[in-house]
Amino acid sequence: MSAHSGVWLAGLAWAGFCAAAPMVSADCEYDGSHCTDIYGDLSGGCVTTLDRRYLDTHVRLARLPKRGRCAATDDSRIWVPLPRLNRIVWRDVFKDPLALRHAVVEAAAKSQCQAMAGEAPHALREVCAADAFARLSVLHQACARVLAWDESSPEAAAYAAELELSLHDFVDPWDRDAYGNRPVEAEHHFAWRAAKCRSVPKEALKPIEMVRPPGPYDRFGQHPWLARIAARLGSVWANAQWGQDAKEINATARANVALAYLHREVMSNRSRRLPFLLVAKAHDSRLNDPQIDWSELPQEFSEDEIEAATPAAQRLLRDGWQPLPEEGDRDLTWPWAIAPPVVETRFIARRYDRYGNLRWVYPNGGEHWFGPNGEVEIDYVNEYGEQVVFESHTQIETASVRVREWIDEAGKERWTDKDGHEHWIDDDGAERWVDWNGTAWVLLPIGVPLPENTE
Repeated sequence: MSAHSGVWLAGLAWAGFCAAAPMVSADCEYDGSHCTDIYGDLSGGCVTTLDRRYLDTHVRLARLPKRGRCAATDDSRIWVPLPRLNRIVWRDVFKDPLALRHAVVEAAAKSQCQAMAGEAPHALREVCAADAFARLSVLHQACARVLAWDESSPEAAAYAAELELSLHDFVDPWDRDAYGNRPVEAEHHFAWRAAKCRSVPKEALKPIEMVRPPGPYDRFGQHPWLARIAARLGSVWANAQWGQDAKEINATARANVALAYLHREVMSNRSRRLPFLLVAKAHDSRLNDPQIDWSELPQEFSEDEIEAATPAAQRLLRDGWQPLPEEGDRDLTWPWAIAPPVVETRFIARRYDRYGNLRWVYPNGGEHWFGPNGEVEIDYVNEYGEQVVFESHTQIETASVRVREWIDEAGKERWTDKDGHEHWIDDDGAERWVDWNGTAWVLLPIGVPLPENTE
């Protein structure tokens, strides 16, 4: 049994019966006799069996109204249709991860592809590799958590809940009781996916530089960022699988109103979802090149349900698209790693204490420094007996770590920190960067006092 087996055993004992089985045709019987030990290294026969089973099945996310709760009813998940073209199968995800990442890197570097909140340039779908963004998001979602477990080797009990969520990531739309009737196959699907992930080159899962890197509490890949970009750029798969906020939905409506109604469907309960689906189907059917496959709709909703929802759908069609009320959003560039406009400036001074520690000093008296073990240390009372109030966000923890360095066109040194913020040294010797909320930070040269009135 391998080192990571304990994690799986504990998690599956608790979460296996909540798992979503992978997508297969309705008349296909599963023979898992070659896979007697899925918690160790999979045998050749097992790998062959599982490859045949899963490589060419569609990837579809498990859309649950309430995650982490097991239910065996049809309403335990949210059905969404697949695209007519450019669907994602697991072979697309695992075939050449390095080439997939390269395509995304190239597209992300193009300014025309850096669609912001409220933009939906679907016409750039091919130029900006929208479908590659979607496939890479699946690779991150399928693999980042598993590989993080392997590296950290945590106690099994601590990750049982995480494993349950992982098993819920992908769902079989053909199985109307997907959360209860095939737990063994669900475990096999997860084991197969994990084995495939361990063969993915580490370089393929490195964060995309122009996309927000995972935050300090999100070690499990960039899949929400990549999927959001894919949707903005016109990936039908990403638009159907991922929900969006009001600003994104209104922008989608300007590009493809059928996809916008799909997003409205996700935001509603079952009784209200069907009218939105019927309206989306009507708009999609009017296109010269329909984007969505509606063939599964009669399997998900009965004739009586469709008949009952038709009057509401007709009213929606008559009224036309009604833009959703939008809320303000300071984080204007999400999910791109591009500094937003500056809305405030904050200063940090630096000084050496009597123990030789270089401390970062904030205007409110808070001081941070790295201790002997490399951890950030914060004292409530400093060595002079003064009370210290520390910042809720520890800038020193991420901003002091250089991830990538280069020389810009002016010959000045620049670098990015752990959160992806770009740093530079100004002519006055101060280090500067702008965070994602528009705060410009100024780290003063050692010994230079804080300006007055900087609170």
